[in-house]
Amino acid sequence: MSRIQAPLGFQILGTLGQGAESTVYRARKDGREYVVKMFGDLSGSEGDLEAYSQRVRAQEAGIFPVSLIYHGARLAGLYYSYVPLFGVPAVAYRRSQSLRQALLSQYCFTQAHLMKQHAMEMVDGAQFLLAEDGQFYYVDYGSCIVTADNDWCRTRGYTVFSFLRALFDPVGIVLDAAVRQPGFDYSRPCEFVQPAQYETLRRSSPWTAPIVERIRQTEAGVFLDPDFYAWIAGLTERVVPHAKWLVAPDKLRRAIAGTL
Repeated sequence: MSRIQAPLGFQILGTLGQGAESTVYRARKDGREYVVKMFGDLSGSEGDLEAYSQRVRAQEAGIFPVSLIYHGARLAGLYYSYVPLFGVPAVAYRRSQSLRQALLSQYCFTQAHLMKQHAMEMVDGAQFLLAEDGQFYYVDYGSCIVTADNDWCRTRGYTVFSFLRALFDPVGIVLDAAVRQPGFDYSRPCEFVQPAQYETLRRSSPWTAPIVERIRQTEAGVFLDPDFYAWIAGLTERVVPHAKWLVAPDKLRRAIAGTL
């Protein structure tokens, strides 16, 4: 903990989460609260994160500007303004069409914005949490937003797979990540999803029908077009009414206190 507090003067208030890539803290500095993320292994994504920090300068489209933390020449972490956010139980997505729609709409709105304004792309779409006001915010700043010329992600179709996760995960359909291999063909329709999975999605969420038809019939290159995501974002609302009803009050209180 001292490596955060000593060079930057943060007071650590609690742990927000921990994953394979990093540990995330809630912290205070100069009377303001921040999310502080300290990396274990960035797996070569330092350049993309530095590009993001240089290009995104304002809170917009469900994303935050970030400041980077260095130890010598090594990128060790980042921080950005703290907003109370909470995860939504999977059962809530299965029960709520409006919740699924809002999450997908926010994802697509954010993706279109990143592509158009910053020449960047999300390559993991399952990284949004919900605020009290019903707005979804992106939270995984690290290796999951890359520059549009990131060849390693582009040749494996990571941007495509990211969108499909955002579309299918909320209804409990888990796609096979092993299909992301070099040589992804953008000149043919996407083959990441089985026909039966498309039909299950349409039965569960009838409003997805025009989206499913378009991605089944169109070349996968459409997933690199920001207007494709803007079109989907425009189909539904991005804000969930009565967001606090989706989470038990004690869990919401813990999220706001920074202990979730």
